[in-house]
Amino acid sequence: MRLQLIAAAIASTATLSTATADPTDPDAVTSSFHVYADDDHVTVISPSTRVIAGLGPRTSLAVDATIDAVTGASVDVVSSASPATVHERRVEIGTSVTRILPVGAATSIAAGGQLSHENDYDAFRAFASARAELAERNTTLALRYTAGHDIAHAVSLPSFRRTRNGHQLTATLSQVLDTQTVVDLIGDVAWSSGYHANPYRMVPVGMPGWPLPMLVDEVTPTRRASLAVAGRVRRAIVDDWFATSTYRFYVDDWSVTSHTATVELFHQVAERWLVGALGRGYLQDGAEFYRASYIATDEPPALRTRDRTLGPMRSLYLSATVDTTVGPEWHLVLALGVLASWFPEFPAQAERRAVIATTSLSVPL
Repeated sequence: MRLQLIAAAIASTATLSTATADPTDPDAVTSSFHVYADDDHVTVISPSTRVIAGLGPRTSLAVDATIDAVTGASVDVVSSASPATVHERRVEIGTSVTRILPVGAATSIAAGGQLSHENDYDAFRAFASARAELAERNTTLALRYTAGHDIAHAVSLPSFRRTRNGHQLTATLSQVLDTQTVVDLIGDVAWSSGYHANPYRMVPVGMPGWPLPMLVDEVTPTRRASLAVAGRVRRAIVDDWFATSTYRFYVDDWSVTSHTATVELFHQVAERWLVGALGRGYLQDGAEFYRASYIATDEPPALRTRDRTLGPMRSLYLSATVDTTVGPEWHLVLALGVLASWFPEFPAQAERRAVIATTSLSVPL
């Protein structure tokens, strides 16, 4: 579970959208290597591989495998979970099948599943999706449903076992406006029930007349529902220059709201070379039960957390990308980014800085 909380930073700042193969792409093997390192003594190394193979003229199979290895001595991991630096590993495997329907080459359906395991956390995901291109391929509609089941354990307490079930529905509409512009509208609804806390995270609660706070288990609501909407504009601005701008708004029933703005700029510097830069800003309000510190005169608050990502926060992510074709068909992408985060109501650590590097190579089968 500790790795689940840390390694998510890599996914939230991913820049290699151009390197992620679509299941309908030609047969290929894509290998990626991600490194995350921050000033809170956390390092995550994540090699991953995706293989896409055709099962016939209209069917393809994709298989994914990822290993996340974390070394952590952060204020979160050490003070809440263990007295020393931790070394953990998470293994994730997934598979999906995509079928192009005979009604047209631009219509497809897909289904798949994913399993991740670490010593104290298991996560299962299953999805089904459909995609269609209409109006002479100027309009694209996509719908995806994902169901999840998570099981949390605690190394220090063998009898501890908590579960959570989740559902997510995502709809995307893409429209070609002219020869230079594409607009995307994305809606995302998610709801979950079960255990949302962390068994290792202890919350200090101050008591009048006591010199030291008492430490109690973290308790969060057992249900959570959220809605996110996003708009994106992709445009060719001048010869060999391309830009993308995205805005995303998120709100949930824990009173967490967030705003994310992303700007990307790409330049075709040669026939086989594409360079790009990305900037992303994030602003979040905290959950209604989040407090920088808790005070109780009798019983501890019914809901309490020490998760700084549930409090007010903001972040800025900047990255540079080089995308090229090596040899006849090998596709290579290199990215380097820096992430700065601020947590104004988390006294233990109000700031965090991180460096994220990624290498991805796609080779046709």
